[in-house]
Amino acid sequence: MKIIYKILTAIRGEMFLNFASLFSVDIIVKISIYLLLPVYLNLMTQAEFGVYNYLLSFVIISSGLLSFGQNIAQSKLYFDGNNEQERGEILFSIASVWAVMFLVGFALIVIFNIDTFVANALFNNSFDYLPYRKTALMAVTITIINGMLFNFLVISKQIRKVQIFNLSKLLLINILSIGAMFYFSDKSVAVRLLFTYLSELFVLLFFAKYLFSAFKLRFNLKTAKKALAIGLPITLASLPAYGITIADKYFINKYYGINDLSVFYLAFTISSVLPMVFYSFNNVLSPEIFKEKDLLKNLKRTGKILLVLELVFVLIAVGLWFSIFVLLKFDLINVNYTESLKLLPILLAGQIISIVTALLSIFLIHFEKTYFHTLFAFALFLPSVAITYFLTSKFGNTGAAFAFLFNALLAALVFGTVVFRIVKTKLSFNSNASTL
Repeated sequence: MKIIYKILTAIRGEMFLNFASLFSVDIIVKISIYLLLPVYLNLMTQAEFGVYNYLLSFVIISSGLLSFGQNIAQSKLYFDGNNEQERGEILFSIASVWAVMFLVGFALIVIFNIDTFVANALFNNSFDYLPYRKTALMAVTITIINGMLFNFLVISKQIRKVQIFNLSKLLLINILSIGAMFYFSDKSVAVRLLFTYLSELFVLLFFAKYLFSAFKLRFNLKTAKKALAIGLPITLASLPAYGITIADKYFINKYYGINDLSVFYLAFTISSVLPMVFYSFNNVLSPEIFKEKDLLKNLKRTGKILLVLELVFVLIAVGLWFSIFVLLKFDLINVNYTESLKLLPILLAGQIISIVTALLSIFLIHFEKTYFHTLFAFALFLPSVAITYFLTSKFGNTGAAFAFLFNALLAALVFGTVVFRIVKTKLSFNSNASTL
C-alpha cells in the first residue's frame, strides 16, 4: 500500500490520470507478450525462435536508424506550438523532413543491397536472409510510421485512441500470427514475421487518418532545422549504440550457434518487459519533462518517480523469474531453455540500470544537448564491445549477460556524471541570475 501511495503522490493530477489510462491497457499488451511466450515456443523449434528474434532485432535496429530521430523531435517540438495551427505545421514539417530522408535512405539500401550485406555479416551466414528480405523491409517502414503515429496520439493526449490502438495490435498480431503458424507449421519464422507486420499495417491504415488530419500543410523551415538538430545527432549516436546492443547476440551466434542464441533471447525477451513498461510510462513522463520550465521542480518530481519505479521494477523482476521457474517446472517451456533461469537475474539487473540511463537521456534532450548522445555512444563503443567479446567468447551466454550488466553500469555512470554537471551549472546560473 505504501508503494501505491508513493506513486499516487509522486505522479499526481493530469499526469497520473494519463499514465493510469495508458498503463492499464499497455500493461495488458506487455503481459500478453509474456504470457503467450509458451505458445510461440511450442510452435517454433529452438533454432527458429533464435532466427526469428535475430531478424526482429535487425528490424528494430534498422527502423531506429531510418527514423532519423524524428520521433524524438516530434515529442520535443510539438509543445513549441501555441495552438492547433502551429502544432499542425510542426507535425507536417517533421513528417516532411523524415519522408525525404527515409525515401533517399531506403532507395540506397534497396539499390545497393546494403541490408543484405549487413544481415549476412551479422548473421554469420547461419541462415539465409534473402527469403525474409521483402518482409523485413516492409516491417522497418511500418515500424517507423507506427511509432510516429503512436507518439502523436500520446503527446496530443488522445488516450482513448491510444488504448484502442494498443488493443487492436494485441488482438490482430496474436490471433493472425498464431493461427497462421498452426496452418503453415513448416514456415513458422517467415509466417510469424509476415503476419505480425501485416497486423501492424492494418492498424496503421485505420489510425493514420488521425495524424494526417492534424497536419497543417505549411512547411516551417525553422522547425525543420530544429528537428534535424535534435534527430541527426541521435541517429549518429544510434550507430555505435546499436552495435553495442547486437554485439552479444553476434558473438553468441558466432561462437556457440543459433540454439544457444535462442536461450539468451528467451531470457532477454523476458527481461525486456521492464524497459517496455518503463517506455509506456515514459510516453507520459517525457512530454511532462519537456513542458516543465522550472528545472528544480522538474528534478524533484522526476527523482521521486524514479525511486518508486525502481522499487516496483525490482518486485516485477522477482515475479518474472519465479514465473519462468514455474513454467519450466511444469514443462510449459521446453527444458532446453532451462539456462535462461540463470541468465535472467543478471539481465534484469542490467535492464533496471538501463532505465536510469534512459531517464537521464531525456534530460539531455530537454536541455537540447543531444550531441552528447553521439559523443557517449562513440566513446563507449570500443570498451563495451571489447567487454562483450571477452566475456561472451569465454563464458557463452553467462558471459554475455554479465557484459550486458557491466555495459549498463558504464553507460549509467557516464550519462549520470554529465547530466548532473549540466544540472549543477544551470541551477547555479539560475541562482546567480535571481540575485541580480
